[in-house]
Amino acid sequence: MTEHLTQDEARFIARMMPHLITGLSFEAAAQAVLRRDMELMALALSDTEEGAGIRIALAEDIYHSIRSQARA
Repeated sequence: MTEHLTQDEARFIARMMPHLITGLSFEAAAQAVLRRDMELMALALSDTEEGAGIRIALAEDIYHSIRSQARA
């Protein structure tokens, strides 16, 4: 086991903070974040204009990330 959180773990815990501040337990806060992630995924994969917009934005982010790494 490592002594430090990975960047992904730190981001996840940061997303839990608003839930923890409202008094939820650590486990309940984590479940709330996962529940929201599932809602967002369902929306992104939905056959709606909003879902298509999310997919386009994600594709653009990935493309620019790959391009910037290729230049480095």
